Amino acid sequence: MALLGGEGSINRNSLNGIGSNIEIGSVNSGRIKLLAHDNGWQFDYTYAQDLGRIELVNRALINSSGVVKVEGETINLSTGAGIRNFTNLSDTAGTITLAATESLNIDSSVLLTQVGQQTNADLAIAGIGGDISLQAPHIYFSNGSLISAGTLSDGAGGNITIDAPKTVKLFGKAGNNPSLISTSTQGLGDGGQIEINTGSLVMQDGSEVEALAGQGAGGTITVNASKAVNISGTGILRSPNAEGNLSETRLTSGFSASSGIDGLPFVQQPQGQSGSLLINTPNLTIEDEAQISVSNYGLADAGDIQINTSTLNLDTAGEIIANTASGKGGSIGVIAQESVILNEDSSISTTAARNGNGGNITIETANLVLIKSNKISADANLGNGGKITINTQGLFVDPSSSITASSEDERKIGSVEILTLDLDSRLETDYRVQSSLVAEKQIYTGCGVGQDSTENQFRNVGRGGIPHNPLQEIVNQETVADLAIDRHKTTKLDRQQPNSLKENISDHQPIAEADTWIVNSHGVIELIATTATVGRSSICKMVD
Repeated sequence: MALLGGEGSINRNSLNGIGSNIEIGSVNSGRIKLLAHDNGWQFDYTYAQDLGRIELVNRALINSSGVVKVEGETINLSTGAGIRNFTNLSDTAGTITLAATESLNIDSSVLLTQVGQQTNADLAIAGIGGDISLQAPHIYFSNGSLISAGTLSDGAGGNITIDAPKTVKLFGKAGNNPSLISTSTQGLGDGGQIEINTGSLVMQDGSEVEALAGQGAGGTITVNASKAVNISGTGILRSPNAEGNLSETRLTSGFSASSGIDGLPFVQQPQGQSGSLLINTPNLTIEDEAQISVSNYGLADAGDIQINTSTLNLDTAGEIIANTASGKGGSIGVIAQESVILNEDSSISTTAARNGNGGNITIETANLVLIKSNKISADANLGNGGKITINTQGLFVDPSSSITASSEDERKIGSVEILTLDLDSRLETDYRVQSSLVAEKQIYTGCGVGQDSTENQFRNVGRGGIPHNPLQEIVNQETVADLAIDRHKTTKLDRQQPNSLKENISDHQPIAEADTWIVNSHGVIELIATTATVGRSSICKMVD
């Protein structure tokens, strides 16, 4: 079934192509090539100069078990519209492809491929689910839209691929549901993969990208964003329950390649292996309770998280989680060329509950900063604590933050290895003003043996400016004169000096410590020694 022409609109109607293909194309000028194919006709839009607008509105629906393809300049699905593709016993996997040259907008609508249906959930369907492919410079998912490729049976679920060179945005306006992109498995089949290629990815208002595991293993989520990934906020998902009442579930924006549901009794949790998550982007921000997770709330292990970025910022309870209830915590690897900054109750965690083992955390960055009440943890309850490895040039940890790899069993504690220029770095967050005009308050009059060592200090407080950057080379403008005498190059004056004077110059004199001070004729303070006591130890010290 092919609908080809100018601008197209499907309103309150449905197109059904069970066991066949459906294609909708909008071309204002140009031509479409018709190509023969084993599964029917295919259409080539290469010679179409001007594509048009296509919209599905007011619960308009396309049902097919074959290929569904929609192509135009802009494609809009809104007000409960949908495209569904089911793989049943006698069907081969179909696909859903939406390609737009300008923008793709999915608002309060559904794209769904699935192995089996709830009405035949007990049937063992081995066929794989259909893939979903979305292509446009700008792609927007809003107000409870759902993009889903799942399996209810033995066959593996389909994959979801999103290619948007400029923007991908998931959000839900006030009072509306968050938007979801999901691959999942409720049967024995494995869940599909999700791949997002874009310039900027924005996720807000509780919107999620998830690869959920059931009895089968969950899929992997891969994100390649050439500019930035920004994840923030929470939202409320409102859906009817079994009694027909409207229930509310709080969702946090972010990625989830997890198995099970937090809070569900352990015996009811599925047993599938969690998927993994890979993010490649120059700038990654996770804030306002948003999170990325590969946790497992059942018996199996958590998945892995790998982040390759330039700057990673976690703020206001932002989280990166690879926790497990009973298995092994997943591994978290972060490579950030410039910085990793945690602030305001944020965390990176591979903690294990029950008898599970904590996972491993590896962070490589130029600067790691934990500002206020943050934690990096690979803790365990009864199992082994994990291993944390941090390789950084600058480590700044506020006293309210922590880095731990502990276990309730002291024999099973994990390890924390930090490779940095300064192992004792602490970031002082209290605001203090030090003026050079009151520097005399830092100078003490007494400096003698037997007095309080905290008072016996000379202090050079400088001018109260910003200290040198410890990562830059030191510029030393002072020089030390060479006081040695070259015996092969003596001056005429040297030859006229008595031998006794030359001998005195070469004698090794003991160094006497300063025990008092005077103001010389130029008004400069000089430290002097009234006696030369060899071997005496002084508690006076210079503080710069």
